[in-house]
Amino acid sequence: MRMLFLYEVKIIKRENVTKEEFINEIHKYFSMNGRTPRYSDFTGEWISCFWGKRLFGSWNKAIIAAGYEPNQRVVYSYSKEELIKQLQDYYNNFKKVPTQRSLKVHGYAGSKSFYNHFGSFKNALKEAGLLDLRKDKHQFCETYTDEEMLNSLRNYMKDKNRIPNHEEMSSSMVSPSVPSYDRRFGSIYKALKIIGYDKDIQKENDLIESNKEMLDKYIELAKILERTPSSRDIDQYSKQGFCSSMKTYESHFGSLFALQKQSGLTPTVVGRNKTKQEMLEDLTNLSKELGRTPSQNDLKYFEHVASLKKYINVFGSWNNAIEGSNLKPNNNIYHSNNGQKCLSYYELLFCNMLEYFKIPHTKEDPYKDHIDTDKKYRFDFVITYEDIKYFIEIFGIVSRSGYEETIKDKISLCKNGQLKLIEIYPEDFYSCSLNELYKMMTSKIRNLHT
Repeated sequence: MRMLFLYEVKIIKRENVTKEEFINEIHKYFSMNGRTPRYSDFTGEWISCFWGKRLFGSWNKAIIAAGYEPNQRVVYSYSKEELIKQLQDYYNNFKKVPTQRSLKVHGYAGSKSFYNHFGSFKNALKEAGLLDLRKDKHQFCETYTDEEMLNSLRNYMKDKNRIPNHEEMSSSMVSPSVPSYDRRFGSIYKALKIIGYDKDIQKENDLIESNKEMLDKYIELAKILERTPSSRDIDQYSKQGFCSSMKTYESHFGSLFALQKQSGLTPTVVGRNKTKQEMLEDLTNLSKELGRTPSQNDLKYFEHVASLKKYINVFGSWNNAIEGSNLKPNNNIYHSNNGQKCLSYYELLFCNMLEYFKIPHTKEDPYKDHIDTDKKYRFDFVITYEDIKYFIEIFGIVSRSGYEETIKDKISLCKNGQLKLIEIYPEDFYSCSLNELYKMMTSKIRNLHT
C-alpha cells in the first residue's frame, strides 16, 4: 500500500485571532514566497485559512484588507503525485477524508483533474490510501447489494409515521446516501415504494384527510353563523386563522357550490358557483322532471338551478345551452300582459316593460317600411320615446348558422339609413325587473345622443 502521508505538518490551533494578526500573516507569506497567498496555502505552519473568512467575510476581502490584489483563478495542470499529495494534505489539515465538493470549497484541485488521472474520484482516494478511512465506507453504492440498501432504508423508516421530504432525508441519512439510492433505483422514492412506502398514496391520503378537516371547519362555521357561509365569510374567518382561504377551498373542492353540496348545506347563489357540466346536467334533469324541454321562464321556479343570466354568460344564448344538453329547442309563442305575441322570453320581458311604462310602440315592422332595402328583415320593436322614434333589435335570441352576419347586416342597414338603432343583447337582461329594463333602455338611448 502507498504510504498514507508524504510529509508531516504542524497545525497551529488558535482560539482567537485578530484582523491585524491575520494581515501580518499575509504579509509574512508574501515576503517569503513573492506572491499573494491562495486560500489553500494557509495550512500547516500558517494560521488557519478559516480565520480569513471569519474575520473579513471572504478570503479575497482578507487579501484586499492586507493591501494586495486577489489572485485570479488559474487552471493548473497537476501531476498524479501532486493530486495524491493534495488529498493527503487535506486529510492532515481537516482530519477527515475529502469529498469533491470540500476540495473545491477549500481551493484544491477540481474534480476534472482527478477524473483525468484516475478515472474516478474513488480511485484517487484508493491510491492516496484514504478510501478505507471514510466514516461512510459505502458512500460508493456499488459496494452494497440491492437488498442491503433496501434493508438500510427499512431501518431508517421504521420509527417514522410518514415519508420525509428529500431535504430531510439528505440531511439525516448517513449510509447509503440519498444520491446512492437515486443512482441505483432511479430515485429514493422508487426505492421507498419497493419496501411499501408509496409517496403518491401518502399524498392521496393527505388530501383526503385535508379535505375532511376543511369540510369539518366549514360545517363548524355554518353552526357559528347559523346559516350557510358565503365565500366572503370564508375569507373573513380565514384571516382570523379559523379556516382556510376561499382560494384554498376552491382548489380542493372545485367551487363553493360543490363544497356546500358536499357539506349538506343549502347552497348560496347557486348559479355563480356551478360548473358548465353541472349546468348542462341540471337542464337534462329538469327536462325529465317537467316532461318537456325547459323554457327560460322555468328557471325562476327551481332554486337548485342557475339563473338565465348565468346560462347566457356561459353558453352565449339560451338555445346554445339547450342544444349543449342534447335537448330540442322550444319554439314557444309568448303573450304579453296585454296579449301581444312575442317570439322569445326576452321579447316578452321587453314588451311587458313597454306596456307597463305606456311607451308607444309597434312590433315586427318591416325594414323596407323605413329604409330603402329589399331585405325581408323586421324590427323587434319600433318605439316613440320623448317624441323621437327608436328602432329596437334584441340580438342573440336564436342561435343559428350565419346569425352573426345577419346582425352585422342589420346594423349596417340602420346606420346607412340614419335610423336610431338600439342594440340589445342577452347580457343586457341582467335583471327581469321592469324598472331595471326601463333603466337599461333609457341608458342606451342617452348613449345615442352623447
